[in-house]
Amino acid sequence: MLVRYDTFRVTFEAYDDGCPSKFINENALIKVSPPKFNETIGGQRNVCQNAQT
Repeated sequence: MLVRYDTFRVTFEAYDDGCPSKFINENALIKVSPPKFNETIGGQRNVCQNAQT
């Protein structure tokens, strides 16, 4: 699995075909960071209803 933690540029374009016609371009930067897991898993170790420990 290829994972890149980087910044990506995305361009959005919108057109209006009214009179007079118009258009707009907007650029956005999306930063992808590695996930931060602060949660822990808890609970019973035996998940079977009648399990013996």
